[in-house]
Amino acid sequence: MATWLMSANESVFNHALAFKEKGEIDWKQNRHYCVGDTVFIYCTKPSSRIRYMTKVITINQTLDDIDNDLRFWKKPELRTYSAKGKFFRIRMIAVSDDDGLIFAEIKDKKLLLYPPQSPQKLNDDLINYLMKFFKIGDERDDKETD
Repeated sequence: MATWLMSANESVFNHALAFKEKGEIDWKQNRHYCVGDTVFIYCTKPSSRIRYMTKVITINQTLDDIDNDLRFWKKPELRTYSAKGKFFRIRMIAVSDDDGLIFAEIKDKKLLLYPPQSPQKLNDDLINYLMKFFKIGDERDDKETD
């Protein structure tokens, strides 16, 4: 499985509300993602930080397969452009607002030189750094203890 970093513009799409209400977002598929890949999301200005850790749960969806997410678009006219091509669905695993995830902090540690403009695969050093800030719960079902 691969680990990715991609950027999200909070002034175009309300990712926070979409994750809060649905827990998942359908996203334009512009790389060769695989089900199970981890995707960290960097929120652009004014946040300028990596905020979300997600998992890819479906790939190669068409517009007919995805959820109607128009209510989350702050600039609905941009959805028309985004509605072409294939989509993948990501599920939020964890969210963090730790200051260690601000771009300037990551850059100071020489783990990332520029804010991400397009999706990119991450190296082990950056993955290990990011994992310190995301608390991942136990995914097993504790109800099945009999």
